[in-house]
Order: sequence, then C-alpha cells, then structure tokens
Amino acid sequence: MPEDFLLANGGQFVFFEKDRLAPRDREHGSAYIRSLAYTQKILDVLGGTEVDRRQTCHVPTLFDVGVLRDLESLLPDEFAHNSRLRFRSGNILQLHFLYSHYLREISSRAHLTAAQYLERPSREYCLIALEPNPLRMIKRFLYAFYKRPKFFCINDHLSEPSRLVSLLLKLFLSTYYPHPSSFEKT
Repeated sequence: MPEDFLLANGGQFVFFEKDRLAPRDREHGSAYIRSLAYTQKILDVLGGTEVDRRQTCHVPTLFDVGVLRDLESLLPDEFAHNSRLRFRSGNILQLHFLYSHYLREISSRAHLTAAQYLERPSREYCLIALEPNPLRMIKRFLYAFYKRPKFFCINDHLSEPSRLVSLLLKLFLSTYYPHPSSFEKT
C-alpha cells in the first residue's frame, strides 16, 4: 500500500535492518561487502563525519528522482563509473544503500524521512538466502509461506545450481502465487 512507503507529510520511509554494518574494510570480503564499505566512505565525506550505519533491507524502495539527481550532481564521477560496469565490484556505489542513508542523514529532505528498523525474519520482512541444504530451505520457505511477511526477498547464494533447491523454490513460488499476474505471459 502507498502508506507502507509514503508519509502523510510527503516524505518516505526507508527500511533498515537492526544489525549494524561491519567496519569499513575495503580490502576484505565479497565485492558486495567491499562496495558497502566504499559507499559508507563516500557518505562519510558527504556528511562530514563517520556514522555507524545499518544495512538496508532487501525490500522495494521508492526512489525520488530529485534526490537521485542531487546525488548524481554531488558524485558525477562515481555515477559515471557505476554506469560503465557490467558486474558488481568493490569500488562501486551501492545505490540503494547510498540513497537510503543520504536521504536519512544528509539530504535537505531528511526531516521528511522516517526510518523503519525491521527484524529478520518477522511478519514484516523475510530474506530467504538460497543455499544447498534442502532442509534449511524447506524451513525458510515454510516460514515465509505461513507468516506471509509484508516483504520478502529471495537471494541466490548458490555457487552451483542445485536441482533439489530449484525444485523447492519452484514449488514454493507456485504455491505462494497460485495465479499468474496479469503482467505474465502464459
């Protein structure tokens, strides 16, 4: 619903996880972790101070085009660099993370922004990380199926496709969404 994202004052909600982020170490970790550290350093420069931040939730986000234009005008080289890359690397901006924290901490619209801190998993939010262990996958799918969280994200953490996990995923999705959307080709 619009009120899940928009405030009565014209502002918007940004969604964060309760856990704090790891230190800003850009030398170690996955490309994703390193890019979060890179983005945090950019935010520190923009805001003039180092701030403890939380991970953004893997949920739908509304992006205000005016805020994105502001960010691009402040960081033209970083935006150009991001747009040239086909794959994630450690020295790129994580746009969702940048946008949410900029809006909350630095933007002139910060007073119109409200943070929501979501537990994971909960009735509000569930992140389902696909992995090769079928029993854990069944447990995660059943949790999401019965709790029906407002937001859920399925993230692929598999280095190699697993036929059984793929089958479980297909079964979960076909049960959770028994009818195709009007946008799907049948």
